Amino acid sequence: MTPSPHPRRPGSIAPGKPFLRAFAGEALKRPPFWFMRQAGRYLPEYREIRDKAANFLDFCYSPSLAAEATLQPVRRFATDGAIVFSDILVIPDALGQKVEFIAGHGPVLEPLRSVSEIDLDVGRLREFLSPVYKTLSMVRTDLGEEIALIGFAGAPWTLACYMVEGGRSTDFSALRAWTYERPGELQDLAGWLERPRLSPRVHPLEHNRQFGRCRRRVDPPAPRRRRAPGHGSPAPGWPAPIP
Repeated sequence: MTPSPHPRRPGSIAPGKPFLRAFAGEALKRPPFWFMRQAGRYLPEYREIRDKAANFLDFCYSPSLAAEATLQPVRRFATDGAIVFSDILVIPDALGQKVEFIAGHGPVLEPLRSVSEIDLDVGRLREFLSPVYKTLSMVRTDLGEEIALIGFAGAPWTLACYMVEGGRSTDFSALRAWTYERPGELQDLAGWLERPRLSPRVHPLEHNRQFGRCRRRVDPPAPRRRRAPGHGSPAPGWPAPIP
């Protein structure tokens, strides 16, 4: 077997999981596989349990339902990774912004007009998202030793787009206005959004989970001299990132 060009640090990668071994640079007999959006509505077994929650966010905040949806594609397809069933917009919801998922339309948020409109208390954030952490614990318990647990999170600019625009947008006009008229406030918002994304400072990694991050980046429409939100220093009050 070809040695890895990037030797892993002791204890940094779970030894039995093909998904993580491949990411560590190890040459495997076959590449590990998983599907983007592998859990959800295309599966008949998901549709059978979807109506057990009043709405999509309630489903995400139900550990038993979210864990079951996470495990369904692993059972059906024997994937090498389980992707936790959740949504990037649980972060704005936890910060106190009104978030709804409307059938046939998608996410709708009450547009954010000032950072002062949301609650930036990390303690409240952790408490609000406790059902998601319980989901992770339940899934990790049920997964075999060969299956990796994959998390995901929205990049700060992506979350800011949804929060300021109030949902999907084709021209990002409201966010563009923030970029030019209130760059400092937008930078502060992005700094706060950078930290909660599945961060051990929000929830300690006491369950030995392994996470990947799915990022979707929209280039900011600001002049080159401006930094993209979330690429600078952390917001005031947040500790330095964990190395």
